[in-house]
Amino acid sequence: MKLWKTLLIGLAATLPLTLTGTASASAPSAGPARQAAASALGATQSLVAVDCYDNIVIMGANDRFVSAELGYAGARYGELRARATAVGPWELFGLCRNRSTGETILWSEANGDFVSAEIAYGGSDYAELRARATEIGPWERFYTPNTPGSGNTYFFADANLGYVSAELAYSGDGYAKLRSRATERGAWETFRW
Repeated sequence: MKLWKTLLIGLAATLPLTLTGTASASAPSAGPARQAAASALGATQSLVAVDCYDNIVIMGANDRFVSAELGYAGARYGELRARATAVGPWELFGLCRNRSTGETILWSEANGDFVSAEIAYGGSDYAELRARATEIGPWERFYTPNTPGSGNTYFFADANLGYVSAELAYSGDGYAKLRSRATERGAWETFRW
């Protein structure tokens, strides 16, 4: 895993610096998140290509939009679930992606917080995704194979080397919660953007 990153980072030296995407006037907190994510992915270094996007919607295998549950409290605040049938503020995400390595950092447009894989949680909450971080660390770094608008995609967490799954067998307010826990990709690990 680390070898491909080293090789691709070396290749990044041949690419120009680019930041792309659309500005979002409706989410002022996305500005600092975008800057921090782009910087964490190397955009401040010359010749590293980082693309940033705002107002991204992500859909799970159940044809539902991924929401950041900002109405939840405590350890569940900002939990990501593929449960919405329509797009509102909680279903909008921003992201920056290193074009060479695929390393991706996401944030909720609604609260401006970065998406984390909660590796310290146990049991059925292990590695659940939450939009709750104000700084970028290992838990906020993912790999994606393509850019928004490309159709099917998947998310792979750097922190625990797991594919992100929408837990479609869960019920109630845990239905379709996103967790970085799969060792292989299947239907539950397939998303669209």
